[in-house]
Amino acid sequence: MIQLCTLFLLAFMLMATARSPSHAINFAAGAKLPDGLVLNLYPYWYNADKSTNNNGNATTNNLGMNRYGMSVGASYYTNNWMFNIVVPTGNLQVNSLHSENGGIGDIQLRAGYFVPVESVIPFLIL
Repeated sequence: MIQLCTLFLLAFMLMATARSPSHAINFAAGAKLPDGLVLNLYPYWYNADKSTNNNGNATTNNLGMNRYGMSVGASYYTNNWMFNIVVPTGNLQVNSLHSENGGIGDIQLRAGYFVPVESVIPFLIL
């Protein structure tokens, strides 16, 4: 757990110091970024102390659930192609059960092609 917390801290420091792209997306050109590599970090955290039944009545008032993680992704743009990988990580703690579980989720590999808007517009008009 200490290693995962350290990873989150380093990721937040990287996000705070990294420069964001200073260009705007041109939707007339197919809404794609310039060629190159883009790294994405999507951290999340939420907690819950109360569990309810179907009627909304509290069944547990001291659940102590904490869920946190990060989705790490990289996209590479070249010409009209985009190649992407996403690696989700997460950890779940339930203090009332003295239980903890974490790990890496389903790794996604994706590829896409941007269709130029000019070639799509004639089909939309028909």
